[in-house]
Amino acid sequence: MWSIKLGLIGLLIAMLDIGYWDRLKAMSASMFPIKHVRIGGAFKYLDKAKIETLLQPVVQTSFFTVDIQTLQSEVAALPWVDKVEVKRVWADTLDFRIYEHKPVARWQGQSLLNQRGELFTPEQTRGFEHLPSIKGSDGQEHKLFTAMHQIKKGLVDNGLDLVELEVTERQSWQLRLANGISMQLGRQQPMQKLKRFLKVLPVLGYDKLDLIGNVDLRYPNGFSVLWKSDAPIKWQHINLDGQVPG
Repeated sequence: MWSIKLGLIGLLIAMLDIGYWDRLKAMSASMFPIKHVRIGGAFKYLDKAKIETLLQPVVQTSFFTVDIQTLQSEVAALPWVDKVEVKRVWADTLDFRIYEHKPVARWQGQSLLNQRGELFTPEQTRGFEHLPSIKGSDGQEHKLFTAMHQIKKGLVDNGLDLVELEVTERQSWQLRLANGISMQLGRQQPMQKLKRFLKVLPVLGYDKLDLIGNVDLRYPNGFSVLWKSDAPIKWQHINLDGQVPG
């Protein structure tokens, strides 16, 4: 009998507590409403109107009852948002500091990679064709992003620039350069093979770079060069003994 009475008393107290907290929330909303929402950040790609629409329900809550973590998570879920900082400013203001992703490369033609090699997918990726393209298997984003930087450094030092890095399903590495050269690096030690080619490039001649169509580096101790079909033919006259006349 006593247990039943105690149970009823506990239930009554719980109901009173629920009613108390409901009244407290209502009182807080009326006494401490949020009047100002400050949004800071250097926006190049983020839609400010979408952020304001997302945060609009905030003004219906109070300074004390607003769920900061939920707000932070919702804003962070926007495709272009890299990081969000939210804080209360006494006694009626919420302050948002929002940081955008900085796109550095394209991934699979459908997504982008930021400055840390992290994947994000905005609504559309048009307008970023100037960024180098990386293609590979899911989960390879950061690895290939790091490799891209190493490759670009070696190429730039030799007057070249990378347009595309692709690793096929068979894990064969391929490059496409800004001047139209295609390179096959294969599956084994692709970075070492590229370094070997760049090392002998001065011997091959920088003046011949625009004439090269394809470089195959898959050989264990060398490489082959395929010249462009429209490369000019260099005519030479030789004597019957094989000597070039002076």
